[in-house]
Amino acid sequence: PRRGEAPALLSRRLVAPASSPVSSGMPDLSVIVLQFGGSEMPVRAVESFRRHCRLPQEIFVVDNASPDPRDRARAAAIDGVRFLPLRENLGFGAGNNAAAREARGEFLLFLNNDTWADADFATPVVRAMQADPGVGIASPALCNADGSAQLSCGRLPSITREAVDRILYRAADRGAEFGRRHARRMSSRTRFVEWVGGAAMFVLGLALAQPRR
Repeated sequence: PRRGEAPALLSRRLVAPASSPVSSGMPDLSVIVLQFGGSEMPVRAVESFRRHCRLPQEIFVVDNASPDPRDRARAAAIDGVRFLPLRENLGFGAGNNAAAREARGEFLLFLNNDTWADADFATPVVRAMQADPGVGIASPALCNADGSAQLSCGRLPSITREAVDRILYRAADRGAEFGRRHARRMSSRTRFVEWVGGAAMFVLGLALAQPRR
């Protein structure tokens, strides 16, 4: 699925301590892409992101012990990235954490390898987070390959809310105008929400390194 442009959808989750230092030598953003086989997808994700993003950045590609050595070789050959091969498949969370421990960025972007960017969605998100130190997690609006909006943020789920959201977004996927109007309304402005999707999730790097007690 294609992942769309800002506005950012912000979630108050983590707060870095006010005294945490930010080194002027660190990149604004550390991008982490995980792969397990299918190395053409992370190549496309990295290349499309780098083509548009204007921020100082570092990019990690983590290989979760792909069984085909050709996949590992293709990912390792991506120009300008840090390739981290793991000896075993650690799964999604631990695989991303392997790179997060190495990251130097003020912010981390956990980016799914099936995404591609057609605009600079990262800069508006990072600038919004920098402008409000109370924001620890953020996401851009996400969209499908045909440009239709994905369900990518919202309030904490309940049975009723989950059912209604799924009905509306399935209607949007099928081209129903009432569903598309709802999807556009959900992703048309910057706002605070209770959850965001993990396909392109920005996290305050200092909050990971020094969680608030």
